[in-house]
Amino acid sequence: MTNPAASARSSRLVPPAGPQRVLALAQLTNSVGDGAYYVTSALYFTHVVGLAPARVGLGLTVAWAIGSLVGVPLGRLADRRGPRGTAVLLALATGAAVASFLVVRGFLPFVLAACAYASAQSGLGAARQALLAGLIPAGSGPGCSPIFSRPSTPVWRWGPASAGSHCTPVHGTRISGCSRWTR
Repeated sequence: MTNPAASARSSRLVPPAGPQRVLALAQLTNSVGDGAYYVTSALYFTHVVGLAPARVGLGLTVAWAIGSLVGVPLGRLADRRGPRGTAVLLALATGAAVASFLVVRGFLPFVLAACAYASAQSGLGAARQALLAGLIPAGSGPGCSPIFSRPSTPVWRWGPASAGSHCTPVHGTRISGCSRWTR
């Protein structure tokens, strides 16, 4: 016998089968990947590429400032050209930007690649919101499942980011168990 209270709670957390559930799974996967990326990228750029931590921070600040500005026109593009195709193109652009990090060996190429990544990610977020809006039935109001709404994504980034932080060197020291990541 099923518990009606538990069933009601799970129906609020898990979207109905179909496109809403697929979009929720895509958002969850993206958020977990972002959390892992944010930590490992800091390690990669400081220890493999050899950039100073202050330069990585400066480059990411510039990139996300530009990305937040570029996200608005990309959101408009998603409204005009359709959110699905725009989301696919921006997801491919995000992947290409991440792949370009493999050939970055200096500060300027790092900033350019980070700007491409942040811009594509910001636009992708806007396109996903347009996709989500298209899945909500007309007249149903603004309510939607919290698991795939934008404000819940930091929750899914916390786990990988927290796990990765255990391998981050503090003031030049090595952390046991993760010494292979540090010099």
